[in-house]
Parts: sequence; structure tokens; C-alpha cells
Amino acid sequence: MSPLVSVLIPCHNNEAFVGEAIESALGQTYPNIEVIVVDDGSTDQSLQVIKSYGDQIKWHTGPNRGACAARNTAFSLSQGEFVQFLDADDILLPEKIEKQMPSLLSGSADVVVCKGTLFGDGRPERPIKKPTPDPSGIDPVEYVLKYPIGTERPLYRRSFVEKVQGYREGLPRAQDWDFNVRVAAAGARFSLVDEILVRHRHHDSPTRITRQKLSADYTIKVCLELSALLEDVPYRLTPKARRVFAREMNQLSIYAYRNGCSAIAERGILEANKWCPDAGVEERWVYTILNRFLPLIYLEILLECARKARNYIKYAK
Repeated sequence: MSPLVSVLIPCHNNEAFVGEAIESALGQTYPNIEVIVVDDGSTDQSLQVIKSYGDQIKWHTGPNRGACAARNTAFSLSQGEFVQFLDADDILLPEKIEKQMPSLLSGSADVVVCKGTLFGDGRPERPIKKPTPDPSGIDPVEYVLKYPIGTERPLYRRSFVEKVQGYREGLPRAQDWDFNVRVAAAGARFSLVDEILVRHRHHDSPTRITRQKLSADYTIKVCLELSALLEDVPYRLTPKARRVFAREMNQLSIYAYRNGCSAIAERGILEANKWCPDAGVEERWVYTILNRFLPLIYLEILLECARKARNYIKYAK
């Protein structure tokens, strides 16, 4: 018998879309699937839609605790050897799981990614613009940092979801980014099915996570928390992965500094320096050259003074 795949769907106030997500999971051509839906304290008719599927699915309801907690609850109720996360407003194409399973079954990969489309915003359906190259030859941590992967696109080996203890609860944004960095840092091997196998809904509903406005220092805060986690078991980062992660911290710190969050930017740069002193940043060549002689924070202070002087001269004329 084919190994069991668990499709895990968190749902909060998505009565208009959750039925389509469930149908897409039930409609998979792969023969051995369980579908688990967790209602995360919905106040609309989502739970009624979920219950209408009867014993075709497993479902659970509880107070609103956020998407990460709902995913973890669904995972705790699941039994599959392989795991597919699916948000309640997105859709799996019928052959999605069947086409990703061979790499997992052969033992050549632990996470298999695919490509997808955007739809639902009144514009024509189109491929997701963010590049998704073949991970072969790319350090897994570098891959997930450079090419962020949406919730519905990967299929995971269960042991790696267990190893990193699932999604980190309480994060309003950067949930998949945080999760996939930890999965990669735990030693997972990534591969790609170079086909469009999912549809990501782009809509204006207030339930969409990406509609939440974030402060300029949010992502570097997440990165600093992640930095502390990655220094512990089960994570074993290669020197290259440490360099790539340090560079990401530097980049996020610069963004925070340029948007008025100087204190946490300094923390981020100091932490990145511990990980890899010469990680640098991806900036213009002049900036890169200056960074050979000046630490990042002093370089940013210098550039800030230069910008203020330029603006003063401009408006003084």
C-alpha cells in the first residue's frame, strides 16, 4: 500500500474558500491521503462548511490561536509519513502529491517543492514571479533564504517536521520562512518538481496573513530569535550556511536601521558578526568595497550623514 500523506488545513474565517481547499485535497490522484482541517476559532460559517464533509475528513475546532498553532494541532492529529500543509484559501492541483512523491519515496529528498500560480485578485491567473530554481548544488539554508517557499508548495517527510517541532507559534508573519530555514538547518534535502501544481489565492480578505502591516524591525526580530534557536540541537549548519544566514541578518539589520530602528539593527549586525565576521551584504559595489574598511553600522551612520548633508544642500539652494 502507498504510504499515507496527511494534508493539513488551518482555517480562520474562510467560509468562502475552505470548501475549495478541502475539495482540492480530496481530489488528489495519489491514492492514500488523510485530510485534517483545524478550525481556528472562526466566527463565520467556516466550521459548518468543514463539518459538511462528514467522514471524508478529520476536523477539530478550538479558540483562535493563529495559523502556526492550528497547523501544529493538525499535525498532532495526523498519522501520515509525509505532510502537505495547505492554507484554507489555496488550492492543490489534482496531481500535486502524486508528482512529488517519487523523490521522497526514492530517498533522494526530504522536501519536494513545486511551482504555482496566483489568482483571485481580478487579474488573469499567472505564474508566481518569485524564481524557484532546482535546489541541486545549492546549500539548503541558502536555498530557502534566497528563494522563499509558500505554504502550499512543499511536500515534507514527516520526520523533519517532528525534528524541528513544527511551526513556531505566535509569529504573525514570516511563518514559512522561519519554518523552512529550520527544516533546512536540520539537514533536510530539497528537490524540485518543475511544474505548476498549486494555485495561490491573492485576495483582499482581512483574513490574509500578508495583509497585516509589520513594523520595520519585525523581520530582524524574527531572525534574531531564529539565530538563538539554530545554535541548538537538532541544527547543524555548514560554514557556508552560517555565512549565508549571517548575510541575511546583516541585510535585515540594514533595512531596520534605514527605517529608524537603530538599536535592534546594531544587535542584528553584532549577532551576524558572531556567525560569520566577513559575511557582508548584497549592496552596490561601492558599498561592498567600503565595507572592507568600515564595519556595517559605522558605514550606515556615515551614509546617513551623507544623505542628510545632500538633502540640506538640495533644499538650501
